[in-house]
Amino acid sequence: MKLKELLGQSWWERLKPFIESPKFTAIEKFVFSEYQKFKCFPPTDQVFTAFNLCHYDKVKVIILGQDLA
Repeated sequence: MKLKELLGQSWWERLKPFIESPKFTAIEKFVFSEYQKFKCFPPTDQVFTAFNLCHYDKVKVIILGQDLA
């Protein structure tokens, strides 16, 4: 499974240049290697669920964060 296959169409159109870049490919390889080594969340088929639930044209602000254990 490729991460880009999980991204909603409205986001795909805007993020396509990055998703097709070598940098994204490297990130994708790293993410899947971490999923193979550790128990990770969300499940791989839900990685971009937020993008599928929120159409690009309806989003005004994105807040990024990370939980630290």
